[in-house]
Amino acid sequence: MKRVAEYWDVYDKNRKRTGKLHKRGIRMQPGEYNIVCEAWIVSGNRLLVTQRCKYKNFGGLWECTGGAVKAGESSIDCIKREIKEEIGIDVADEELTFKGTKHGAAFFIDCYELHRDLSLDDLTLQTEEVSGAKFVTLAEFEKMQKEKKLIPGLFDFMTELEFSFVTGKTTCPKGNKK
Repeated sequence: MKRVAEYWDVYDKNRKRTGKLHKRGIRMQPGEYNIVCEAWIVSGNRLLVTQRCKYKNFGGLWECTGGAVKAGESSIDCIKREIKEEIGIDVADEELTFKGTKHGAAFFIDCYELHRDLSLDDLTLQTEEVSGAKFVTLAEFEKMQKEKKLIPGLFDFMTELEFSFVTGKTTCPKGNKK
């Protein structure tokens, strides 16, 4: 199946929309940024991680659910769409807790946390993007980090933004929705 071209809004270093569009798959110009969203899905004391398909960058490594914000789309609408596309779960705005934003080389990453009682049987994986899924404890997640089975920077990022899975806290110090 042929993929339809995907476009992103272009932002400056202060996260101000420039009015330009960027086609996915083409390198951003210096000083241009896009927005990416991630969701940390926690069921009980276990975190859902998904395995990237082999053909993608960092193929075979484990990550959280997420993707790029499309042109004209809000951050929260993006993460709801990505959760639905990648693992087949519908999510309401009020279920998501905005944890903060990290500034990357050519992107901003908006991070959300979702707490829901789920099992692997509840998931429908998007085979073009995701080759596996599992729930892990914090100890298992830390072991995956040490064994370099996670996409680079994932564990540090999660700790920095004080996700309750890592810290045990249930409140959100930066909790405004985007």
